Amino acid sequence: MIAVILTFSLALLYLLNSCGVFLDRSAEYYGETLVWKGTTYVPCGAAYTESDKTVAKTKDGGFSIKEVEEDESHTFVVVRSFLDQYLYVDESYNIPKSGELTVVFWNGVDFKKAEYLSAFSDIYSSTAETFERKIVFGDIKKMRPVYFGYNGCPLGTDFKGYLGKFEDIWCYTVFVDSSNMYSENGAEQPVKVVFRPIDERYIPLLEKHLK
Repeated sequence: MIAVILTFSLALLYLLNSCGVFLDRSAEYYGETLVWKGTTYVPCGAAYTESDKTVAKTKDGGFSIKEVEEDESHTFVVVRSFLDQYLYVDESYNIPKSGELTVVFWNGVDFKKAEYLSAFSDIYSSTAETFERKIVFGDIKKMRPVYFGYNGCPLGTDFKGYLGKFEDIWCYTVFVDSSNMYSENGAEQPVKVVFRPIDERYIPLLEKHLK
């Protein structure tokens, strides 16, 4: 009987917590800043995976504070409303802009294994001859954005461009003329894009993750 009561109590506690009855409601959101547990957060941009876990709500109940799957330390958190979500970072954390490559985000996957980090590092260190096209950028349908993270930063904070297949060639973008992507009426128009081919040695590794 005691075991049954204990099991029921734990289940009830889990249910109440899932419904937010015991959820931390101390966060204060001011748009440009979030204050939670004595820490001030500011907006930032990065590649990340938003967790289903809600760690807090704002005092007015208008926003939820969601955990980032790659960062249980809550250095990074997501501020979410019904329609929008925004990534914030502890203002005291200095995001590394260079250094040892420790994570790569590409096509919905975060790569941390040495073989992938070595491959991406070599790919982006290449001096292979580039080729140029004038195209509508939206036509690059099989290329995906690439983000690097350095020195143990769990998120991809350094946007490197796009990588994938273009005209049946495995390559990545070196330059995109983003200054004139749209005409006056808002329609996409051709722009200059410079690509660099990828060494064939790395294609089998990449093909596993781009169908």
